[in-house]
Amino acid sequence: MTQDTINVQRGVVSAGADFDTYVLAPNLIEPGAGITISDGGSNRVQLIGGLEIVSSQVANDGLRLVLNNGATVTVLDAAGYEFETGGNPLLGVPGVRRTFEEFSQEVLGVAVPGA
Repeated sequence: MTQDTINVQRGVVSAGADFDTYVLAPNLIEPGAGITISDGGSNRVQLIGGLEIVSSQVANDGLRLVLNNGATVTVLDAAGYEFETGGNPLLGVPGVRRTFEEFSQEVLGVAVPGA
């Protein structure tokens, strides 16, 4: 199994069928960018320290984050993702890993509808 690490900046992002890590870093995401992560199966979204979420919307299998620089991040098929906060995969520093449901409750403060 191969694994890709993708630094997300803008646009629609998808890496393929294998397990992939989508890195959201405050110094890489363009201000006001519209980002959609669309990659079915098991994947990870890595939210590197310093990233500030100002609002969110959670659905049963998706989420939308609005960041402090005005960028919007939509994750489709989010129930199959793992969400890692803090750390830095590029430097080998681990963060805290959570399921979609745990991330929604513990970080965003909302329950996943229907969960």
